[in-house]
Amino acid sequence: MHPVKLTYIIDEINLLLRRNEIMQEEQVNNHVSPPAKILLLAFGWLCVGLGALGAFMPVLPTTPFLLLALWAFSRSSKRFHDWLYTHPKFGPSLRAWRDHKVVPLRAKILAVTTMMVSFIYVTFFYAETMVLPVIMATIMVPTALWLISRDSQIPEGRAVVVGESSTEG
Repeated sequence: MHPVKLTYIIDEINLLLRRNEIMQEEQVNNHVSPPAKILLLAFGWLCVGLGALGAFMPVLPTTPFLLLALWAFSRSSKRFHDWLYTHPKFGPSLRAWRDHKVVPLRAKILAVTTMMVSFIYVTFFYAETMVLPVIMATIMVPTALWLISRDSQIPEGRAVVVGESSTEG
């Protein structure tokens, strides 16, 4: 069998396994107490609001808030979870992260720039000693390196899964 076809088959199997894991996780996590469900719904909608603001404000990230909203909705409301996943504006980036661990280039640039600006501000205008800048650098440098190492686009020939169907990306 041709190596490219074998890689494609393995990728498709991995996507199916991930989708199955997500469905099983949602079924397991549906046993949430009513007060916790209300808190999770409120948290989910707060994150959707912040994510929506991030779509218009360059200093506020969109995808991390939407991922938090997805997490909260997966434990509180399948309807809102599915709505966000299939949303025409927000759904594609969420599915790209789930299926391929892709972080858009714009998000990478914004995140790393924000980290750098906040580090510089704290170092030169806020910190009285180097303890806080060292702690910040210890957290920010590995985070930035990890973020930069993620793909910025879906690899060619890989499918983007939407519900039960897929389209070539």
